[in-house]
Amino acid sequence: MKKWVIFCLALLVILMAFSTCDQNDLDPSEDSPYLLFDNSRIYLDVQYIRAFWFRDINYPVVKVISSIIDLEQYFDSYLRIGNIQELKKYSDDFFENNSLIMVLIENTGGGLYQRLKKIDGNDIFILKKYFKGGGGAAVMSSEHIIIEIKNNYLLEQYQVKFIEK
Repeated sequence: MKKWVIFCLALLVILMAFSTCDQNDLDPSEDSPYLLFDNSRIYLDVQYIRAFWFRDINYPVVKVISSIIDLEQYFDSYLRIGNIQELKKYSDDFFENNSLIMVLIENTGGGLYQRLKKIDGNDIFILKKYFKGGGGAAVMSSEHIIIEIKNNYLLEQYQVKFIEK
């Protein structure tokens, strides 16, 4: 009898864990971020870095980075945790033909998922999705979205638009 109860409890826990998140919504092959340019999709390399919440700024922040000096200045201003391991791959050679678009967004909860959807003209569209069973924790944090882009596709200014799903 004890084995039967333990088996039923274990099965219940497993079913509850899989019912809180729909993995089909997170499939990167289906929704890879892209740049819309001359009616073509150009897929983008994107990184996400979680950081502390900034009380004293207006979200979202968008900066175009075209040199190592720009990158260092950005992180002196907006990365207070000092975690720049992900950025060591960027060098003067990278910035000869490429730039970065840095987007700093606010993350206000444990069940919130935000990812770059696309760039169309000067509009950066970010998918904002709330998951059921996400805990509802009021976790205040920021997230840096680092978008690699070829200089020939780069514009001077961008604005963020959120898509709620």
